[in-house]
Amino acid sequence: MLSQKRKYFFDNIEELIRYIMEKREDIGQLRLQKTLYLLYAYYGATYGQLDTENGQDSEVEVDYPDELFDASFEAWKYGPVIYSVYKKDKENYYDDNLEKLPKFEINKNYEKDVLLFIDELLDQINEMSDFTLVDRTHQDNSWKVPYNKNKGQYAIPMSNSEIIDEYVKEYVS
Repeated sequence: MLSQKRKYFFDNIEELIRYIMEKREDIGQLRLQKTLYLLYAYYGATYGQLDTENGQDSEVEVDYPDELFDASFEAWKYGPVIYSVYKKDKENYYDDNLEKLPKFEINKNYEKDVLLFIDELLDQINEMSDFTLVDRTHQDNSWKVPYNKNKGQYAIPMSNSEIIDEYVKEYVS
């Protein structure tokens, strides 16, 4: 019997937040939000597109989860934001409780590959200043369209599928 494909690589976003914060201790709210967004987008446009069940990429033997984590991005002034993460980070929850956050445990070989992919992206992201990250995310139509359409109001939902589709077309294809 085939096992059911997971939808998310990280079942709990706090596993990823801990992973990111262990890689870079001095990460502020703005950088954390842009990092989550970019990781989500690039993962979805690469690993999330591999689908062996439907006969695509037949040389790949793993059904990678479609998305890196369960995301609900909103278009804010300085780029994409996950409000639940914003609220906790504003209260220093992650800094004060880092050791209490769930730790991601590698259970399958393919998970090592994804973590290496994340590490490589984190290295690139860490080379950018906070406002370079803001400028970078402001280039994305998946942020720009809902933000401009709603005249810069906060809490404008962004479409996860549009984020991933844009990254497939602009950065992966």
